[in-house]
Amino acid sequence: MAAHRWPVIAAWVVLAGALGVFAPRLEHALSGAMWEVNGSDSLAARQVIEREFGGLSSQSAVVVSWSDSATVDDAAFAEKVASAQAVLAAEPALGPVLPP
Repeated sequence: MAAHRWPVIAAWVVLAGALGVFAPRLEHALSGAMWEVNGSDSLAARQVIEREFGGLSSQSAVVVSWSDSATVDDAAFAEKVASAQAVLAAEPALGPVLPP
């Protein structure tokens, strides 16, 4: 490439120009602020999240509390969930905290 640098540079310029022709079409192939692709698995997942989780979008922060032994009815587990809710509610960058 060093011996033929000008042909290599010219080839890259031609390639970049050829790809530049397709750039305006890219906006129509990808849409929305999240650059979603129609028919993609990620778009289908986002639609399920919006439909099944009370209007919360895939943009929502979700905290999952899990235990091998405790259940939602255990006081200690409920206390941990309430503590997590309080921490999240105190964060000004987040919206309202919904109960579990």
